[in-house]
Amino acid sequence: MKIFLDERLITFSAMPPAVTAPDEWIFRYESPRQLEAAFLQFEATPHFKALTVIDPDKNPDGPSPAEAAFMDLFKRIDAAGGLVTNEKGDLLFIQRLGRWDLPKGKINRDDYAPGEQHLLTCGSVPPEAARRAAIREVKEETGLAQLAITGELSSTWHIYTRKEKRILKRTWWFSMETDSNQPLTPQLSEAITSVQWISREKIPIVLDDTYGSLREMLRQLLF
Repeated sequence: MKIFLDERLITFSAMPPAVTAPDEWIFRYESPRQLEAAFLQFEATPHFKALTVIDPDKNPDGPSPAEAAFMDLFKRIDAAGGLVTNEKGDLLFIQRLGRWDLPKGKINRDDYAPGEQHLLTCGSVPPEAARRAAIREVKEETGLAQLAITGELSSTWHIYTRKEKRILKRTWWFSMETDSNQPLTPQLSEAITSVQWISREKIPIVLDDTYGSLREMLRQLLF
């Protein structure tokens, strides 16, 4: 699990790294209270660009005790979006608040099927609800009418503050396909000023002016 705080990275590992960078803080998890104190200190110390939380109980089958305790420190929001490709292999990006981004938005109640509504009370997101939300949000933010999901990508996590509350957002990502003959219309009400097809050769321009979580995901997928 990797969580971004602006351009800074928080990771969880069962073992300490073999080599530690000068701007990396290694913290061994012992209790939720200590973890909260460590995060607040990390947040207030810009010198540290990375926080690695060592949790010997970490396993690949679900959140470790440290990950679960960390998530409890925040209000949780789930969003969904898409990495859209056309028949030429170009990728669809939006410009929001002056930065390159991928179309995405919050998963809401209407994205849950009737048989899934009971999951709202426990904060669980069924994969199909995330898929519905991703299609809906990409269409709304770009103006595309025809769109098909071709696969699920890794989720990204990032922390931000709104109205003095710290929020941990998980974004479910899906690969999608469409054709480039459809008109593109930015959703101005969501501060989107442009929707553009970008060729793979020009992706480095996008990487220079996007968010840390997206930059890492795109580099892993495209390079």
